[in-house]
Amino acid sequence: MAATTQPPPSETATQNSTQPASSAPSEPPALPPPPADCTTNYTIIESWPGGFKGEVKIKNNTSTSWTGWRVEWTWPSGQKLTEVWNGSLSSSGASVTVTNMSYNGTLAPDGTTTFGFLADITGTNPAPTMTCAGR
Repeated sequence: MAATTQPPPSETATQNSTQPASSAPSEPPALPPPPADCTTNYTIIESWPGGFKGEVKIKNNTSTSWTGWRVEWTWPSGQKLTEVWNGSLSSSGASVTVTNMSYNGTLAPDGTTTFGFLADITGTNPAPTMTCAGR
């Protein structure tokens, strides 16, 4: 009987292909800018051919109380306010300013208030860009 020999097991070398971690510090993620002192939230509540009902929520993002507030915008597409509640309206053409009433002007830090309105439209109804400020 003949003896058979098996070939020796093959040896395989493995190499570590990972690079050492960089020691350079990485940049921290960018933080979003802080909120403005006053922010608004514009919402269309209901709409119909030729008009719509909306509301604007105002927020005091400061650490001090306000005794009044003001919101301003220019309608981008021919909209026109016909009625406002919980605010006092002043407008000229497409430019609009709404200020507080005597009963809703005081806003504590992080406090909010809302005013509503009815408006006419003759075409599209894109949202306006609003600015606001505490007084």
